[in-house]
Amino acid sequence: MPSAWDPPLDSDDLPGEHRASKQQPRRTVPVGTTRGIVIAIILCVVLALYAALLALGSLLIGFVSDSCGSRGPCNFTEITFGIWLGVIGVPVVALLAIALTIVRSVRGRGLLWLIPIIGGFVATLVFTIAVTVGYAGADINFWNQ
Repeated sequence: MPSAWDPPLDSDDLPGEHRASKQQPRRTVPVGTTRGIVIAIILCVVLALYAALLALGSLLIGFVSDSCGSRGPCNFTEITFGIWLGVIGVPVVALLAIALTIVRSVRGRGLLWLIPIIGGFVATLVFTIAVTVGYAGADINFWNQ
């Protein structure tokens, strides 16, 4: 029985299956991902700029209330919800996509460039929903003018 004063056991001293395998070194980052990481960084910067542009455009949803009163009543709660959905929702989606890209790059996973592209599509979808909600609150009927 080994005592506390004995030197620690080396992996070669362990019996059979407990030995450490020296033929398989562990790689944390797969070979050939430098180009993918650079492309992912560029796409994350583009996504951040795109999200800022969409969030700024979401502030313009408030102008749909200019037609209130002349064409009918408006629901200002829906208009306000559409504005805040675009101003807050779009950057949150972009930040989540950028954070997921960083996490996957640290863990050494592949296809990093795909996450910012999907994040851009989801941010566009959130912006489209925000505009739709804002226009629904103004009750604008473009077909019967």
